Amino acid sequence: MITSFKTVFGCDLRTLALFRVCLGFLIILDLISRSRALVAHYSDEGVLPRSAMMLIDGYVPPSLYMMSGSALFVGILFLLAAIAAFFVLVGYRARLMVLISWIFLVSLDARNGYVSQGGDLLLRMLLFWAMFLPISKRFSIDAALDSNPVDNNRHFSFASVGLLIQVLSVYFFTALLKDDPIWIPQGTAVYYALSIDPLITPVGEWLREFPFLMTSLTYFVWALEILAPLLVFSPVFHLPLRLLGLSLLILMHIGFFICMYIGLFPLISITSLLVLTPSVVWDYLARRIASPARAGIRIYYDGECMFCEKVCLILRSLLILPQAQIAAAQSRAEVEAIMLQHDSWVIYDHEGNYHLRWRALAWLISQSPILFLLGRLMAWAKFQKMGDRIYGLVAANRYRFGGVTRVLLPFRPLDTSLSPIGNAMCAVFITIIFWQNLSTINQVNVPVPTLVRAVLNNLRLNQSWTMFAPRPSDTYGWYIAEGMLNDGRSADVYRGAIGEQIWSREEYLDNNYSNYRWRKYLTKFPLEERVESRPYYLHYLCREWDKQHSDAQLSWIKLYFVTEKIQPPGSPKTSERILTWQSNCGDDPADEVLNLRRGILPELSQS
Repeated sequence: MITSFKTVFGCDLRTLALFRVCLGFLIILDLISRSRALVAHYSDEGVLPRSAMMLIDGYVPPSLYMMSGSALFVGILFLLAAIAAFFVLVGYRARLMVLISWIFLVSLDARNGYVSQGGDLLLRMLLFWAMFLPISKRFSIDAALDSNPVDNNRHFSFASVGLLIQVLSVYFFTALLKDDPIWIPQGTAVYYALSIDPLITPVGEWLREFPFLMTSLTYFVWALEILAPLLVFSPVFHLPLRLLGLSLLILMHIGFFICMYIGLFPLISITSLLVLTPSVVWDYLARRIASPARAGIRIYYDGECMFCEKVCLILRSLLILPQAQIAAAQSRAEVEAIMLQHDSWVIYDHEGNYHLRWRALAWLISQSPILFLLGRLMAWAKFQKMGDRIYGLVAANRYRFGGVTRVLLPFRPLDTSLSPIGNAMCAVFITIIFWQNLSTINQVNVPVPTLVRAVLNNLRLNQSWTMFAPRPSDTYGWYIAEGMLNDGRSADVYRGAIGEQIWSREEYLDNNYSNYRWRKYLTKFPLEERVESRPYYLHYLCREWDKQHSDAQLSWIKLYFVTEKIQPPGSPKTSERILTWQSNCGDDPADEVLNLRRGILPELSQS
């Protein structure tokens, strides 16, 4: 039996809801991770001041983060981005909040592309397609207040086509770009990838000791990536092949997560794959979570309080309790009497017992198939007193809140369809994005018109999926920062100590690559195209030293890169120490860049 095109390239509304929740969660995680180096990576006090971007690149990229170089300003933007992401997660004005989140993420990546990686590009693309999709039609605040509910969970539009093609393009095009012999036929690519020590976990280090496994995994990864579109989009045996492809791809990323320190990339990739979840999975889960206990929940609210009704609807939607019944307490005399006596909503369980105030909220959340642990925590005796105070405060002001929710939380229809203009826009973007992906394949040699490339670049939709393509790097290394103080003493800059360098190789690796954003920045640092950014990093190290050593200021600094070359299996690694840059701490890094363009390298002052 041939599966229809709309089924193959459509999405379940419940799948899109899961996709939305994961996107909001990922953005918040990403902001938390980036905030560890907020000053260093995104402010004028860090490794790439805005003036440096103008000098090096010759233009100011469109970015909210270019409005100010203050760390406080950057922190405020981080906070606003996190708030927008939270609203994406809970599905409040979801499409608008996705647009805002996309703008924040595009701005952040434009502010310092030196710390970006493939996962950031994929996350941007997922947010872009999410703007055109009904991601809040299920399990959201928007769905709870939807005045136009629908029972059908299927959605098809050019946006769903674009999203699914985007997800599979990552695997198909990266497989085509992996044209080095170490993938096929040699089968040593995974060995080389797991020999890059700054990236590898202890599990990855252990696995590379098994040559046959390394060869098998190399063939498996390449074959799965090239065959993934066929497995997922096959109209024949569609359901079993999609479930097989989805399972194998998710397992592959779990393997990456276990074996390699690559930040959020595996989680972002798994989020992208979840959009392939077919309706049959949700139908199965719906049957599993359905129970007499959940079906017997009855929630009664003050019928004169619009705020109370909306809260009940929102809780039912977010807690995934679709069978729970909601009604005004005034509809039953005995329930109204309980409500008036205790000044509380009333929640009945399937056995006829009722729950009040904070305990009712904790009990209701404990019935959720996903948040039940939170409900049990809220029921803990230590939270009861505080919880009742919070509930009392809200109950006392519930009519005032009604006026607020009338404006911020109105009942309104949610449309699952995409307008003709929206469909046309998505069709155009599908075409030009796929076209641009084809242009990255050398064998195809498809030119991209200047106008198309400009549109993609300005919207940050240009992409090249070169993860370990054409081959994993066979070199890596670590940095040694040697300094000289104004009084002539030497300094170990990374260790923050006065004296000779005494760290071991492992300690340098741990220091240089303390998180994957720094790892990305320093991995590209030795590249020739990054040479003009080097003075700014060294002057950042000077400033950081001087902040911590007011009585022992740095005069100059040298940065060495100790490079290790990975040899074929069975051969030892070789290493070489290279001077990447040197700077006088009192000089202006901009002058060093201009001198570099004149062919003048910096000379160190004598202390």
